[in-house]
Amino acid sequence: MDSKHIQNIFLFLVVALAVFTIAAPTVFGIQFEVSPPPFFGYTPGESPASLVRYLFVAGLALGGLLALAMIVFAGIQYAASGANPGWQNDAKDRITQAILGLLLLLFSYLILGTINPSLVGLRDVRVPPPPPPLTHRSCVNFSCVVVQGAGHDQCQDNAECLVAREWACERTLIPNGTSTCNRTYRTEQECRDDVLGCAPTMPGTFPRNRCIRLSECAAPPPGACTVPPLTRMTDPIALQLELAAHTGGSTVVWPVDGRLRERFARFAAAWSASGTGRSAVATSAYRPMQYQRHLWEIMDRINRINALPPNQQAACQSLLQAVQNERSIHQLTGVVAPPTCLAPHTLGIAVDIIITGGTYAQADVIARPACLQWRAIPGDDVHFETTPVTAACPNIAQACVP
Repeated sequence: MDSKHIQNIFLFLVVALAVFTIAAPTVFGIQFEVSPPPFFGYTPGESPASLVRYLFVAGLALGGLLALAMIVFAGIQYAASGANPGWQNDAKDRITQAILGLLLLLFSYLILGTINPSLVGLRDVRVPPPPPPLTHRSCVNFSCVVVQGAGHDQCQDNAECLVAREWACERTLIPNGTSTCNRTYRTEQECRDDVLGCAPTMPGTFPRNRCIRLSECAAPPPGACTVPPLTRMTDPIALQLELAAHTGGSTVVWPVDGRLRERFARFAAAWSASGTGRSAVATSAYRPMQYQRHLWEIMDRINRINALPPNQQAACQSLLQAVQNERSIHQLTGVVAPPTCLAPHTLGIAVDIIITGGTYAQADVIARPACLQWRAIPGDDVHFETTPVTAACPNIAQACVP
């Protein structure tokens, strides 16, 4: 066995002993009287993440020290070589290899940090604490109901209902009228931040909203409708669209960059040229979040009132007539996306189109070269969206504004 093999075996044993010494307390539960030294503030710790992080940093530090020692040793060898060309070449190779090793260590850290910073900054996995016990709410079919009788509040899922909510939005519709709480929140700040559900109002104006503690909510009087009214809109574009819908004006607002409008124009021209009597008319495009919420609430209120027992529906007849009138004005067919940043109209990637002279399946074939596609949503035949992103059809979604 030559000296190079002996050196490799010795180096392997040294590294294995160092790794075992560091990992033994965490992996095997073995404790030593002398703890491994810290490297740049990192210690092995008691978790796998801290151990891997320590080994990584220690490996970088030891690699750098070994490379430095190799350069110093090669420099002494070169100085002592005299006129021996073999020793000089050997010293040069050692220095080159040491420098390459240092560069490899440096670039490995930089590459890992560029791909994902968490690869070089591991964090311990923390299990979230269990939710607090149910105090004010119970859940029925994904709907959170306030136990004190302060109305209803929609939830994303049943798990949300397990979080205690101590604050509510009190709404007063008219002067000297009964105040009801129609939404609940975990904190007062969460209530104040809900500019759509509990929009602040000027003093003396109605409806009046304010954030109060849930325990202060008065129960609705006997026979009162338990379904909240539609949320008041304040967004200028939402108000413009609502006014247009009620007065017969244009309800189409295009995203400011114009790319969705350009795609529709290409499709409309191609559809008109593809056959006699064919036309395409856009009826809705971009919708701000408040307007999307308004359309969704119309269908939501109708469904919630229809789900009430017959003896409770009578108290909601005036609200039912109002939202059914809104449904007729907006020509809603039963399917409206929830008011989230995933709603296609809110992102500016959807347009409702009424076509004549053919079927929507035929229109879909002609729309795709224009980077539009018919989604074939049951109950929403007019809905078109942008096609999946490609080089020919880039992403045109705009930032969502809650």
